[in-house]
Amino acid sequence: MPTFRESIVCPAPPARVWRVVHDPERFAEWMADTERVEPGEGGTVTRYLHGWPDFPMPTRVHSRAEGARVVISCLVSDVDFRVVLAPDPAGCAVEIEVVVPDAEAHREGDLRALVTASLVRLAERTAAGGAPLG
Repeated sequence: MPTFRESIVCPAPPARVWRVVHDPERFAEWMADTERVEPGEGGTVTRYLHGWPDFPMPTRVHSRAEGARVVISCLVSDVDFRVVLAPDPAGCAVEIEVVVPDAEAHREGDLRALVTASLVRLAERTAAGGAPLG
């Protein structure tokens, strides 16, 4: 299975970044492909992507405050996004490891671009003076 990692340092305290990253209802604030999220049951949500408003993407979310980890698993494509936060002198280091099943390996370039854009959005949204984090 192909795997890759992307990272960024958000100029915000880790607690502020955690509040956004671990809450599935806030995915649309930072995940560049996500238009909206509907709550589900048993650790799942349904994501709707920009340009695909009628195509539900069931997603399992597992977050663990200890170690500041979130795993976002697309139940349609079986792609896992493993997010880890760590304190950094400039704010909060965020790393996303993406595990891509062999059947989806042809999407690795698009997934890498998505993760990069999402990390930039996360840094912008959580920065002091950035958009309100309602």
